[in-house]
Amino acid sequence: FNKNKNQEILKYSLLCNIFTISKNITGNPLDEAIYYFAKKNHLTKLTSGYKIIDSLSFDFIRRRMSVIVEKKSQRLLICKGAVEETLKICRQVRLDNKVLSLEKHLPKIEQDLAGLQEKGFKVLLVGLKEIETKNKYDPKDENNLTLIGYLVFSDPIKRTAKSSLPLLQDLGVDIKILTGDTE
Repeated sequence: FNKNKNQEILKYSLLCNIFTISKNITGNPLDEAIYYFAKKNHLTKLTSGYKIIDSLSFDFIRRRMSVIVEKKSQRLLICKGAVEETLKICRQVRLDNKVLSLEKHLPKIEQDLAGLQEKGFKVLLVGLKEIETKNKYDPKDENNLTLIGYLVFSDPIKRTAKSSLPLLQDLGVDIKILTGDTE
């Protein structure tokens, strides 16, 4: 991605972020990483002029969250979430400022995403669409989105993990790893 593309993805990720929506600094560590990255790099101004109209909270079935925002009478639904679930609701992809059919580019996108996940990165997708004004929005509105990019997070194993395992075993603690991420 080029710098402008990265800032666009960051802007939409900041708008579709629990810290921006609730003004409450608790919760999702990925949203926290996005928020503090933008704050540290003086990029929170990217969201100026946008008004949050509604939000569709993250849940573990949809594995995504959405927000409806408005700027200069244009209303957008912005969605951020897990790769598989978010990709299912996208129909187009924005490449080089052109909106193209996702179907044609899907094999390359899936290859890129699989490569990132195989390297141990956590990946979230960001998609959006213009949406009509109405009184109430719900998850059924999360459809026909344009994929605008990915967020890639590094979550390395702690250096102390290897030395901690024998200590825990000596204490009689069985180690189990549960994850919703890729193996």
